[in-house]
Amino acid sequence: MGFRGRPTQEQLTSAVRAEARSIDLDGAIRRDGAENVVLETEQWIFRFRRDHVDFDRELAVLAALGDRLPVTTPRVEWVGERSRFCAYRKITGWRFDAERYRSAERCQQLVLATSLAEYLAAMHSTLTKSEIAELGISDFFSLHQRADLINLNDIPAAIRNDIADLLGRARRAADQVRAAPAVLLQNDVTTDNLVFDGAVGRLCGAWDFSGVSVGAATFDFRYLLREPDPLTDDVVRTYEQLTGQEINREAFLTAARIGDVLHRLRHGTSDELVRMVRRWR
Repeated sequence: MGFRGRPTQEQLTSAVRAEARSIDLDGAIRRDGAENVVLETEQWIFRFRRDHVDFDRELAVLAALGDRLPVTTPRVEWVGERSRFCAYRKITGWRFDAERYRSAERCQQLVLATSLAEYLAAMHSTLTKSEIAELGISDFFSLHQRADLINLNDIPAAIRNDIADLLGRARRAADQVRAAPAVLLQNDVTTDNLVFDGAVGRLCGAWDFSGVSVGAATFDFRYLLREPDPLTDDVVRTYEQLTGQEINREAFLTAARIGDVLHRLRHGTSDELVRMVRRWR
């Protein structure tokens, strides 16, 4: 069973209880994600896929990653037989706090950024080409493909020139990264999917590998743009030093902005889209 829409907490709880395991669900919290719906307890995560997610591939990816990364990742202990969900022990740590990061000493900021860069460097090299092929991991949805999803006729006149410029920049950036080595991307590197060993500490845990894909390392940095400065620049610079691989900042900036435009076109209003684009100026 997968879920469309917003399953209730009662539905999720009933699905877990139907597996007849000794699990204490008192105080469980329901959380929504784009690919999954989660029921979280003090000790467990019960992760239910949405219908568009390849559940079996996600399980296979988690098994393949195992202990290869320098942080804790979900270790699936059992899978529902009546409903399609997996159960793993909750990964504990400190959630990213933007305000505490901003006020932290520069050395603390650099420690956090270095741990993120080390994680990404490991993620991008952890599986061999044959392992990636065996898992059936698809290619990253390219900048050209993303740009082609936007019809300028759907864009309000007030920002049409801005979006036309963005699409042109995206296609040029796509050409620049075309020759970059293809690596394994987590493809959802946001602080919502990470925990640290202190308020402004080292990365110690990561989850949500449902969208893994293969593409230029550049694109795994795009969601970090949502975080306060100078985090993104620090992570990129350290990653380049660790790997010798140049990161194309224009490519991941345009990828992030195209994603934001597509999200507003599908789920927002014209006024929200206009306000967002004007903030870019």
